Amino acid sequence: MPQLTFEQVKEQVRAKKPGNIYLLHGAEPYFIDVLCNMFIDELIPEDARDFNLNVLYGPDDEVPAILSALSQFPMGSDYQVVVVKNAQKVKDLNLLHSYAAKPFPSAVLVLAHYEKKLDGKLKLFKAIDANHGVFESKPLWDNQLPGWIKKEFSQEGKKITDFNAGLIAEFLGNDLRKIDNEIRKLLIVTEAEKEITQNQIEKYIGISRNFNVFELCSALVFQDAYKANLIANYLAENMKEGQLPMLISGMYNYFLKLFQLAGKTGLTDQTITAIINTRSITAIREYKTALQNYSDADVQYVISLLAEYDQYSKGMNIGDAGMQDLLRELIFKILNSSSLRDRNRLIESHSR
Repeated sequence: MPQLTFEQVKEQVRAKKPGNIYLLHGAEPYFIDVLCNMFIDELIPEDARDFNLNVLYGPDDEVPAILSALSQFPMGSDYQVVVVKNAQKVKDLNLLHSYAAKPFPSAVLVLAHYEKKLDGKLKLFKAIDANHGVFESKPLWDNQLPGWIKKEFSQEGKKITDFNAGLIAEFLGNDLRKIDNEIRKLLIVTEAEKEITQNQIEKYIGISRNFNVFELCSALVFQDAYKANLIANYLAENMKEGQLPMLISGMYNYFLKLFQLAGKTGLTDQTITAIINTRSITAIREYKTALQNYSDADVQYVISLLAEYDQYSKGMNIGDAGMQDLLRELIFKILNSSSLRDRNRLIESHSR
């Protein structure tokens, strides 16, 4: 049988038409947890769970205990549901392949196999794959997270912009359990609101503290264009009067230290510490990375850019450009310093 998607399993459970056996396996625990909860909540009425629901755990429960639970007849319910959490830790789990060949008609067995996939060569996997339901729970890619966050809010009747969904994703990373917890928190505190706003995200998740000039410099150092632009957009959309010169000053000081390091030979951690004025291992590692990602000429070019945009930020020769546009333009030029520097040199040579 073709493997099931997350939505297909949900549809079968909601329609009260489940199969007899489901293998939920893979590296992403969140989707497995959601489906396990659905099997419990949707199939067994709360007042009938004492007789019709068994939640077992590996390695505490072994195959005989699982078979014993499956053999019980449902009382006041259509199904006897047996959910095995941490199935990857059940001793001799493969022995269930005989049961998979002839399951009890009124029983629903859910194997929650976390951390990794069940070995496809095992008889149990082949039996479930051929005749029952298999769902592989895969982690989301970073670029999938904002869309997933938007969908989660939409299902609860809430709106959120692409930008704000991206903020949450960037701040919380790809831990879906953690993201879901924060989503539930926001849903509770914004019950009367139709849209999740940036102010609410800042207040209840504390996101703004990770969107500052220091994090921006770090993103530039690692040439992480996505993160650098995300932070720049956040700062641009929340820019107060007179803030751009301070942001540029922070970046200028950072690259000035990098310029001082670039002129040294045989750099040691002690030398770096003396120039950047911190013993932070993270900071030392960051500057070492910067020296690899930016040549001496690149650093000089960036410093000249920062000096130029510092003048713009104080209102000199900016024309109709706004402070927000200047910041975004500056970040683009820093991220592309090598190619822009080469292009400028080529233009100058042709103009002579």
